[in-house]
Amino acid sequence: RQAQISVNLECIDRMRGQPPKFTTHIQDLLHLKEGDSAHFECNLIPVGDPAMKVEWFHNGKPMRDSSRIKTLSDFGYVVMDISFVEPGDNGEYVCHAYNKYGEDFTRARVQCLG
Repeated sequence: RQAQISVNLECIDRMRGQPPKFTTHIQDLLHLKEGDSAHFECNLIPVGDPAMKVEWFHNGKPMRDSSRIKTLSDFGYVVMDISFVEPGDNGEYVCHAYNKYGEDFTRARVQCLG
């Protein structure tokens, strides 16, 4: 009986200690017109890790929420919306998720034709 209890605890610990993994990925948006909106969404596990961080990068630079850019990360559902896309938004977007057990990335390109 004692052995079974310790095995159960070990399984729970291992579940807690899971590195992030994107189960779906963001998609390229290659034919946007100026003023369109860009919508990225993806899914991420583990869903219940309060210590996991999600960050967005545009051409290697960290992104911040603004009047045009909104991000959400909620129970494994990750979204970024950019309103009123302009040619300066062109390039590579990377979503980076990490915790103390590891990290994962998903990336896509935006092309606004002006």
